[in-house]
Amino acid sequence: MEATLDAWIHSASARRDRPRLDAYRDIHRMLTASTRERMPDWEEIASRWLELIRPLWYEQLNATRRRRPLLLKDIRREVIGHESSLGPRLIEAFTNNPVHVQATPDERITAAIVGVVPRD
Repeated sequence: MEATLDAWIHSASARRDRPRLDAYRDIHRMLTASTRERMPDWEEIASRWLELIRPLWYEQLNATRRRRPLLLKDIRREVIGHESSLGPRLIEAFTNNPVHVQATPDERITAAIVGVVPRD
């Protein structure tokens, strides 16, 4: 997703498409500017991204017989090439429904140590 956004940012900048450029940069910033205190929900991000690119992924799976699994990097060029259709959907997916910020790891992780006394 980050590599695709980098390409789309470059493309929007070259076209001087300011609204898309700003939206892409905001999404990119969310991915790269996370800190220990403000970490996005990575599972939610991955789910939204995969939902967007799933049709292209299936198209590639059905187009050729493969001996190895189809990886995300294998369809990256295809995804980058579909900016005109995927870009607005990406912006809508991440702008209209902001990604939740996770609690810090200290707040999310709990542990318990249970001791059991052996019976004689």
